[in-house]
Amino acid sequence: MEKYKIKDICQVLNGRAYKQAELLQEGKYKVLRVGNFFTSDRWYYSDMELDENKYCDNDDLLYAWSASFGPRLWEGDKTIYHYHIWKLIPDLRKVNKYYLYYWLMNNANQLTAGTHGSVMAHITKSSMENQDIVLPNLDIQFKVSDILHTIDEKIKTNEKINRNLEEQCFAVFHELFDEEIKEDLYVQFGEYATFKYGTMPKKNKIVDEGYPIFSGYQIVGRYPEKMFDEPQLIIVARGVGGTGDIKYTPANCYLTNLAIAIMVNDKEYEDYLYHYLMCQDMKVLNTGSAQPQITVSSLEKYKLYFPEKNKAKEFSSMIKPFIGEMRIIQQETEKLNLLRDTLLPKLMSGELDVSDLDL
Repeated sequence: MEKYKIKDICQVLNGRAYKQAELLQEGKYKVLRVGNFFTSDRWYYSDMELDENKYCDNDDLLYAWSASFGPRLWEGDKTIYHYHIWKLIPDLRKVNKYYLYYWLMNNANQLTAGTHGSVMAHITKSSMENQDIVLPNLDIQFKVSDILHTIDEKIKTNEKINRNLEEQCFAVFHELFDEEIKEDLYVQFGEYATFKYGTMPKKNKIVDEGYPIFSGYQIVGRYPEKMFDEPQLIIVARGVGGTGDIKYTPANCYLTNLAIAIMVNDKEYEDYLYHYLMCQDMKVLNTGSAQPQITVSSLEKYKLYFPEKNKAKEFSSMIKPFIGEMRIIQQETEKLNLLRDTLLPKLMSGELDVSDLDL
């Protein structure tokens, strides 16, 4: 094991800061911002030709350092990355890129312990570069990262299958309802559903093993209590980038106050409602000025279309095979996530010895 500073094993490169007027609705390059980094698929673009170190390419290692934090291996074409994201270029003579990615995941608390800023928390470039990192030899780094990367690749495969199944559900939805939905038949959302904010878990009760804590964006820890047994329909109510997104939680989860649970009065409308809301721009409900926010009150007054119950039941019946398969795959994915999260600290600390593994 050898001790380094981050600056000794990789370059930390800043992205470019943008004025709002420079962010276009369409253009040659996507501009990767922190919101896109985590959940949002609402993109800005740019036609600017920049220095090569202001672009990220497929499989580049990135790190979001402002407001929301964490590493990501970029998947996609040549893209401009925003100032609030660093590109990390590892010295491959000292560190395996994937090992560094998992080290950054495992050491999130250490990296964010000294965050700065009263309005928007951030990590300084200097503090990142001067972080201590202890590395095993490259052979051990490769074996550790290969175990974790194999799990992540299976998770990605599952997610791709589920996206395909969901596309089939939407095809059925559009076939059944596109001709039927009419604004003059809209009703207030509060007549058909009730809404409940999630709550922040108590820090002193967070555990290593327990029910997943779902932020509305991702699983952020484990808790000894749960709010919902089955996957729960939610809307992301606040945060960076994804406010207004419609999702289902994992089963048996605890929901934080970044999201609002949507509880349909008649469960036979739930499949219809999820697909209907996914086709709407729920961001119009934003009532925040400094930070995007959606409230229970704005949801209750939101107007939308509900079909006859028999039509909603017909839709549920038609997509039931797809939903069933998606739920099975999602459960497997949750187990894989838990396995990776359990192995990660043990592999990175050396508690699990991989020196004799033949990969």
